[in-house]
Amino acid sequence: YYVLGYLSTKIANLILKVINPTINCQVVDLQRVPIYIDNDKILPVEQISKQNVMISKTDWNSFETSWDFTEHPLTKSEIRNQKSEIKLEDCWKAWEQECDERFRTLKANEEELNRIFIDIYGLQDELTPEVDEKDVTVRRADLGRECRSLVSYALGCSFGRYDPHKPGLQYAGGPDSERDNYPAYLSVLDDEYSETDAVRQVKEFLREVYGDKYYVENLHFLESGLGKDLRSYLRSDFYADHLKIYQKRPIYWLFSSPKGSFQALIYLHRYSSGTVAAVRQAARDYYNRLAGQAEALKGVSETASGAERRKAEKQLSAVQSAMSEVKTWERDVLAPLAEARIELDLDDGVKVNYAKFGDALAKIK
Repeated sequence: YYVLGYLSTKIANLILKVINPTINCQVVDLQRVPIYIDNDKILPVEQISKQNVMISKTDWNSFETSWDFTEHPLTKSEIRNQKSEIKLEDCWKAWEQECDERFRTLKANEEELNRIFIDIYGLQDELTPEVDEKDVTVRRADLGRECRSLVSYALGCSFGRYDPHKPGLQYAGGPDSERDNYPAYLSVLDDEYSETDAVRQVKEFLREVYGDKYYVENLHFLESGLGKDLRSYLRSDFYADHLKIYQKRPIYWLFSSPKGSFQALIYLHRYSSGTVAAVRQAARDYYNRLAGQAEALKGVSETASGAERRKAEKQLSAVQSAMSEVKTWERDVLAPLAEARIELDLDDGVKVNYAKFGDALAKIK
């Protein structure tokens, strides 16, 4: 920990730049860094280094890409255990304060390490201990990021990957005796028409975790963080964010018709050979629903006049276009895949398995 603390200082950074002025720092470069062991400073340096490691781990484990992720920062159990009706904004403020304290502590610790080693090496005239905020590696709270990750966490709870009442990852492959307790897919459409609607699932999550009393206020707060209403976010932005977080190796896969009229999310680790058939049936059901809308709009266009008629005709054209898109995609793309009953080997990795579904899945960009 003494060595770790030293390597975190401006002095070690300066020496590394002298030894190797390029951007690639190799093991041999670190081996050449001179270090002076001051026995009087070992204990304080080690204490600061250990605290910095703990702070950094806590920060990293607050995000679901960490193997040691236990709970979302906006669903902290210590907050929820105190009361059953909670304001999401209060959870955000508590998290923001926690992040600020962590940030300030790490910054102060790094500056103290600089002071100690500047004194040891006698470089008071060459270096100052101050650390720029941009060089502090733990993250500050970000409302947009936290709200986006809360939506992701809520969808994970819907699929059984997480449970807001239990710490850590609940299911990520292996024997799946509870498959029937979770949806095979979540539809992501322009409006709600079934229990599998992704927006509906996120809203139910908000009620379950934060209670009914502040539900409307909590939904508005979440959407303010997203910068748009929940359905628009899920329809247009969620999957791009998901691909970015998981570095183009998604754990939730988006079945999407060419123009996105029909979309449905599945959870990779709950995929079975019958999953595509379930998505195909959902697409057929959606087509039938669109057909009903088209008939109703035809009736309006035939009986109405003026602006009302033009509006109905415009809506009818859009619905008919979506019908054609969904029907062709269901027939030519989903049907063969459903009949093939594709099996996955997770050991092959996401990239290989994703490619097996061709035009059924949204392109990874």
